[in-house]
Amino acid sequence: MYPKAATQVTNDGMYYVSTGTDECIMSEYMIPPQKDVYNAWSVLNDTIKISQNIQRTHPNRLDSASFEKRFHRISRRNKRG
Repeated sequence: MYPKAATQVTNDGMYYVSTGTDECIMSEYMIPPQKDVYNAWSVLNDTIKISQNIQRTHPNRLDSASFEKRFHRISRRNKRG
């Protein structure tokens, strides 16, 4: 998702993950900087996994037009059999 991600250090010695440019990925997900590099990557990894699962399974993900297309396709298939 972020191929050039890198660990950065704040002025007070806390670690965060950036996109490889100056953008902080962790602030996008509202994660505070962590005390060590391992925790920064671990917390971000778990958060991104959860975010992707929520986006994939969210009930409002499908709009009514795509739902109707799917319904008609399945209905046509059931009528043939």
